[in-house]
Amino acid sequence: MLPIVLTIVAIVFSAVVGAVTTVIHQSHVTVADSDLPWGLVLSLAVVVAWLIGLLLLGISRWGLMLSGLTLLGAVYLLSQRGPGGSVLVPDSWVGNAWIVGVPLVTVVIIFWPRIPRRRPRDVSAQS
Repeated sequence: MLPIVLTIVAIVFSAVVGAVTTVIHQSHVTVADSDLPWGLVLSLAVVVAWLIGLLLLGISRWGLMLSGLTLLGAVYLLSQRGPGGSVLVPDSWVGNAWIVGVPLVTVVIIFWPRIPRRRPRDVSAQS
């Protein structure tokens, strides 16, 4: 019962993570006549940390895939042109990096091979 509840909570929060990071990814600061896209870097880091955190919590592959698809769905929905013509993800290099980066990071983390944990050898059994 607990893994199902944990997966449902992960799916819901994945939508929140996708929405918040899509809104913030365009933030930048100008230093010495160059724009530093801190929002893009921070947003990609949050997506990576969220998905790796779900892996470390022990979410199943299917739960991780559903969470990743929910995150991608939130990014996709918020990338569309709004009713008044406004966009959250404009056609710029930062917007393109966001649209390509999120699915790439999500797919890599979901399909990263799991390494089985080694059990420590019992030293007393050898003697």
